[in-house]
Parts: sequence; C-alpha cells; structure tokens
Amino acid sequence: MITYQKLFNNPAKLLRFTGFDIFQFKVLSSQLKPLWEEEELKRLSRKNRIRAIGSGKKYRLSSIEDNLLLILIFYRTYCTYEILGWMFNLDSSNIC
Repeated sequence: MITYQKLFNNPAKLLRFTGFDIFQFKVLSSQLKPLWEEEELKRLSRKNRIRAIGSGKKYRLSSIEDNLLLILIFYRTYCTYEILGWMFNLDSSNIC
C-alpha cells in the first residue's frame, strides 16, 4: 500500500505520482487539514445521526495526508496511458 510516509522517503516518486514536491504537498495538506476537520465535525455532529461520535467503521486511510495522496495520484494519473494499460493488461504504448 502506498502511504505518504513511504513516498516522502523517495521525493522523486512523490513528484512522479502526484506532481507535487514534498514542500508543496505539506503546504497543501496543512491548508486542507483544518477545512477537513471542520467538515468532519459537522458530519459527525449532525442532528439526525444515530450513532455516537467515534462509533462505526473507521477509515482505512486514517490521515488527511494519505487521503490527499490518494486524490492527487488519482488526478495525476487519471486517463493516462499507464493506468489504462494496467486496467486492461496492455502495455502503455499499445493504448494509443
């Protein structure tokens, strides 16, 4: 599984997968974190919520950095030949 900590050990791969270097990634995650926490608190404390806060299934990607990494990798590789090649078991040069 890819995590942000694994990619921080290899900045070149982080850049290739996301288009962001370590500094840009940290700035973006620090700007996103308060917004995400605010929205998560709204979601968890809505009036029609049946379960108590903290109950229920936990997220697999527990940190905002891992969630951001997933989103950035998706947007970076969406509709590229590499992803299409992997999805269809073809070499990327055979896609076009």
